[in-house]
Amino acid sequence: MCNFAGDYTRKNKSPNQLYEESGYLAFRMVITLEKLRQYVADHPTLVVEWLCYCDDPRTDMWVMREKDSGWYTIGRRNVDQKYRFDDAALACAAYIKLTFDWIEEANQITTAQRASCVAD
Repeated sequence: MCNFAGDYTRKNKSPNQLYEESGYLAFRMVITLEKLRQYVADHPTLVVEWLCYCDDPRTDMWVMREKDSGWYTIGRRNVDQKYRFDDAALACAAYIKLTFDWIEEANQITTAQRASCVAD
């Protein structure tokens, strides 16, 4: 899960493929923000990988930015609401969780749309 951004850059797979391979859905309830923060803190290169992931024009979900003042912000593209963090590991952990939750939500919507088309 935490290596998703790097894998996206290195592998020729879609976000949905990487999401499925991560097994996130099966463990979603036990993956806490604190566990993610600790893992990212122990692997600080992940912050750079996720910042690069945000700059990839193929991504259109959440965005994480590092500000000159040492702050990190997270927000959705074209939405004014932003979250602000002074801890890189916590910001990255929150960004990872938001990204995975967004993919899951998008998958549920797609599944519902397909079911609706079949029923019609």
